[in-house]
Amino acid sequence: MMLCVSSRKIEHKKRIEIFQRLYSYINKKDYRGVHIYVVYLLYTLVTELRIGDDVFSTCTHRFKSVLDSYNLFPDLSRQQEMSVNGTYSVDDAFLGKKNAIAIGFYNAVRSGSDTDLQGSKDSWFKNLMAMYIVCKDVDEETRFLIDFFYHLQTEVSVIKEVHFGYFKSYKAFSEDALNDSFKNALLKIARIVVAEEINHNIRGIHPKYNGGKLTATWQVDTLIEALYFSIFYMRNCEMYKECENLNCKRDRFLLVEATRTNKHYCCDQCSNRTTISKPPAINGQKNKTLPLVD
Repeated sequence: MMLCVSSRKIEHKKRIEIFQRLYSYINKKDYRGVHIYVVYLLYTLVTELRIGDDVFSTCTHRFKSVLDSYNLFPDLSRQQEMSVNGTYSVDDAFLGKKNAIAIGFYNAVRSGSDTDLQGSKDSWFKNLMAMYIVCKDVDEETRFLIDFFYHLQTEVSVIKEVHFGYFKSYKAFSEDALNDSFKNALLKIARIVVAEEINHNIRGIHPKYNGGKLTATWQVDTLIEALYFSIFYMRNCEMYKECENLNCKRDRFLLVEATRTNKHYCCDQCSNRTTISKPPAINGQKNKTLPLVD
């Protein structure tokens, strides 16, 4: 589904807000909040936003990439374990041991037949089932995510729809159903998701050394990168702002104290150029600059 420009802007703003909340929820061990926002970040569509010449896309998580396309259901009837016990054992990273899956349940999900699990015909769950049984050529973190969500949805409730601030499942979901194993795993998964999001959103940032001042700094090229870098890597008293000289040829973004509101330019040169280029005020009113983003 193609989103309009305004919808893509809203989606990006939501994700930035979610990062801030999720980071706080991890530290507070707010399992409900962690659960809601981890699901949102993993399950929502990737969107792109153009700001000037820059194109920014939301993070494509490895788990979601596989979930959207993995539908391989091999015939397990020839497996020796199947012929003896009627089960197929999976090396389960969430449990830390092998987990036996009944062939009847596997075949029912595979064929789209009815099962006792509400939502077992859902396309997301079907792909998740296939991933759980077959997908072994992934990294350890992605495999842990697969195993966690398989158990969460077979033992608690299958995810149906995902929205900002909540998600719907096929049967009533109760946070009381999350035992200590699920809670501990949620915190681990949240850290994995945060790391993937951060690595994606600051991938264009790189260190730069100032030979004149003999100091190191960071080269930040887009406002989105600056926002994410500020949220997770800067001290609470600092933030990145964009130089208000629209023709800035220097660093474009400057690191300032969060309480300092009179710092608008990265250098005196940009400040002087902007002052010279401003038209005179009309009727005593101050000139206003146009916002970069609506």
